[in-house]
Amino acid sequence: MLGRKNREAEMRVCIVGAGDGGGMAASQIRRLDGEGKEEGQ
Repeated sequence: MLGRKNREAEMRVCIVGAGDGGGMAASQIRRLDGEGKEEGQ
């Protein structure tokens, strides 16, 4: 039981970490996308 709870907690930490990394990547992509649109005009 205890081992299972620890594994769930680790999964949650991994998901949160991936969420932070994904947010950083998304903001970079958004910035690049905005630059591309400005060049297109």
